[in-house]
Amino acid sequence: MSKSNVLHHVDEQSLNDLIRRHESFTLTNVKNFNQTVKKVERLIEKQGLSCRVYTTGRSATMAAALASGPAVIFGLASAAAIATHKIATLNPDYEIAKYPLADKLVVNFKK
Repeated sequence: MSKSNVLHHVDEQSLNDLIRRHESFTLTNVKNFNQTVKKVERLIEKQGLSCRVYTTGRSATMAAALASGPAVIFGLASAAAIATHKIATLNPDYEIAKYPLADKLVVNFKK
């Protein structure tokens, strides 16, 4: 990914241009993940493309939950929800990875 595809603030025109060109990009300094993800999702879908959103590290957390006694039920329910979401968004055009500890989103064009 080129340095020019790292955005330090949400600029709708820049996002639209990157999505139109089917480019991957990173958004840094993200303060409101829900609002920013919704905006990026809307812009992707507005161009007739599909996307999948996920939080990094979630699969590892589920594996740990499944391995620990009382948390097994929670872990199984969460794993089922993750699997259902992946099936519902099978073969997306874009994947949006949330990195909440780093305050960034990584938006990868997959096709």
